[in-house]
Amino acid sequence: MTLRSKAKIRALVQDRKSFYNTAELESLSIPPLFGIETDPDFLKAKKVALYWSLPDEVYTHQFIEKWKSTKDIYLPHTENETMTFIRYEGLSELKEGAYHVFEPCGQEKINPEHLDLIIVPGVAFDEQGNRVGRGKGYYDSYLCQTKATKIGLAFPFQMFDEVPSEAHDQIVNKVIF
Repeated sequence: MTLRSKAKIRALVQDRKSFYNTAELESLSIPPLFGIETDPDFLKAKKVALYWSLPDEVYTHQFIEKWKSTKDIYLPHTENETMTFIRYEGLSELKEGAYHVFEPCGQEKINPEHLDLIIVPGVAFDEQGNRVGRGKGYYDSYLCQTKATKIGLAFPFQMFDEVPSEAHDQIVNKVIF
């Protein structure tokens, strides 16, 4: 299905998500997270940027806890309209930040060039790696600064044949759903 407007795609995906409760979305998160765990790029990565999921995203909380002892995990932190990634040290070091997203409180920011892998959330993706985000541009601004492998993480109902893309939009190398 091809839709020409990012706003229409966001509305359609929001409608699709409304059919599921939180427990069902957590259950639907198992296959894509297993796909990440078995992905060669994830297996060889040492410094991994992830995201602490919102209730309507692929549920990453347990995944982060599982892998924090064997990989250096970094989570997004926003300040003054800029996103950086800070080392995740544990649940006690998280605080609610902008847009109700939980962020690490630590000071250990990573240079984008030092990341091996970035697992990217999105509202919608296509097979070519195009991504529709929430509309603030934080990830697009960050992804253009790194050569790290970028993997989109999604539910199957977030995949489209084609999503609109603009010159500033950054693509991911692959999408696991």
